[in-house]
Amino acid sequence: MLDICYKNKESVFKIKKDGFATIECIFSVTIVCLGIYIISNVLYNSYEFTLFNKDRFEMLDIAKSKIEETKFFIKNNSKDSINNFNKKDKINKFETETIIEKNKENYQCYKVYVLVHNEKNNLKLESYVFKQ
Repeated sequence: MLDICYKNKESVFKIKKDGFATIECIFSVTIVCLGIYIISNVLYNSYEFTLFNKDRFEMLDIAKSKIEETKFFIKNNSKDSINNFNKKDKINKFETETIIEKNKENYQCYKVYVLVHNEKNNLKLESYVFKQ
């Protein structure tokens, strides 16, 4: 009778041990899946952020080159051709608009607006140019 009780205890412990191992496996698989999900989500968001910044840097480069062109235009043309200047262009996937306004507060000073936009982003850059 003592042997029977001892054998039954052993089988009960074995069943409990197998159940614990199953739960442990489920938890470890869940933790691994959660870690993979978090890492993939972070990488995807980093990729999207990088693409967004790439467009912004491209827009800044275009605006800077347009301002340099406009400075050259102002320095080499007469007042009549400069006043109320408004020019629209399309460069790659961006539309640009350059506007020159006479600054009434300073002598031969012009305010230059460069607007660069696409379907997602808008960028407005302003600068002052003095005609010498």
